[in-house]
Amino acid sequence: MLRKILIPIDDSKCSEQAANYALALAKKFDAVVLMIHVVEELPQLYRETAWFESLMQKGTDLVSHWKDKAQKDQLNLHTTVIKGEDVAQSIVTFAQDNHCDLIIIGTHSRKGLAHMFLGSVAERVTRLSDVPVMLIRESTQDVAEFRRILLAVDGSDTSRKALKYADQLAQETQAELHLL
Repeated sequence: MLRKILIPIDDSKCSEQAANYALALAKKFDAVVLMIHVVEELPQLYRETAWFESLMQKGTDLVSHWKDKAQKDQLNLHTTVIKGEDVAQSIVTFAQDNHCDLIIIGTHSRKGLAHMFLGSVAERVTRLSDVPVMLIRESTQDVAEFRRILLAVDGSDTSRKALKYADQLAQETQAELHLL
């Protein structure tokens, strides 16, 4: 049922934790993992600069680190660095175009003014995506284990699809499944 997982990644701690969870899940379900890093496309004036190229290279280095880790764990991981005007929309489009079953993304859990001004790519992905999205909150726990799963459902086809994945994940990992 879970055949292809998408991991959008940046260089944050919460993204690293989400990637660890995703790789553990992929190993458990023998799923293919697609990992992308999206470099926000800048106005034409900046696109041809060494600075922009360094952002692309940084993305390539970031996903290469995870490719090495996946090979050691004998996981099927494919990495891509893409440019996009809207990071969240680029992630959603990539997931749809590649027929992903699940997106696993880290969230910074910002609150207050930081959330209002900075927004959240993860939040926008959950709103835009027809593909189920698993949010991994930044935490001090490095172990990729599932104890509690919270699933918000609204009766839509997408939430029914997400419920199937959450139920299967809860059964496989002996985690508690809570519906909201």
